[in-house]
Amino acid sequence: MLVVDDEPMVGQLVAKVLAAHEVVAETSGRAALDRLRGDSNFDVILCDVMMPEVSGMDVYSQVAPELRCKIVFLSGGAFTDRAQSFLDSVPNRRLSKPFDIDALTAVLVSSGEHDALP
Repeated sequence: MLVVDDEPMVGQLVAKVLAAHEVVAETSGRAALDRLRGDSNFDVILCDVMMPEVSGMDVYSQVAPELRCKIVFLSGGAFTDRAQSFLDSVPNRRLSKPFDIDALTAVLVSSGEHDALP
């Protein structure tokens, strides 16, 4: 699983909760894009929508089309009009921050990632 969030604690939390599984965290959209260009073998990508410089929307538009369905968007609730329009236009799952273990598990199950459960 790849976690992309400019708040390092989010990646650390997911890695701790899913300690039995491989979790890679990146703290910027740019770093995530670089990683995905070199290694696109992730089952799920948890990606914050609102990040400085390279947003989750940018990550979505710049990754290979076959990776887009693996993205679950993380949201703290503060959206620009562009972000709200974007989220309304894509079918991807969403997880609101702050989230708990049950919410994380539910979004992974609904994404078809049964093997990623703790």
